[in-house]
Parts: sequence; C-alpha cells; structure tokens
Amino acid sequence: MLLAQRLRELRARYDWSLQELAERSGVHYVTIHRCEKGSTRITAPVVMALAKTLNVTTDYLLGMDVEATPPAAPKRQRTRKATVG
Repeated sequence: MLLAQRLRELRARYDWSLQELAERSGVHYVTIHRCEKGSTRITAPVVMALAKTLNVTTDYLLGMDVEATPPAAPKRQRTRKATVG
C-alpha cells in the first residue's frame, strides 16, 4: 500500500517516532501504526491531520500525486485603489 510506505518515509524524514507524530497530529499512535502496516482503513480526518502535520498534500499521502510538497500558493498582486481628488 502506497499510503503506508509514504507515511513511514515521511516520518523517517522528520526523524519522528510514532508517539511524536501522534502527539503532533492528534492521531492516536496505534492508528498511525496500523496505517503504516496497512492493516486498517484510514478515514478522511486522519489523512488530513497527517498530511497537515507532515506538510504534504492528502493526494500525495494517498498516492494520487508524485510530488511530496504542495505547490506554492500563487502570490496575490496588490491592487491600488483609485483616489479621487
């Protein structure tokens, strides 16, 4: 399962234990362990919490994207207000 592999790789990249990822993400460490083993179905809230904590997109975690980091948000250009006077 790609999710399990990516989750393990990302946790290793940050050098975090299961417990540390659990504390940072708010996801129970047993759930993370089962996800890494591929022995449980993962819910949307869990995917979202893990992706946010690991700074990747949910698509990347689920194997739908090959890029590990989300694309940078486009910069907004400032608009000047017209002055009357």
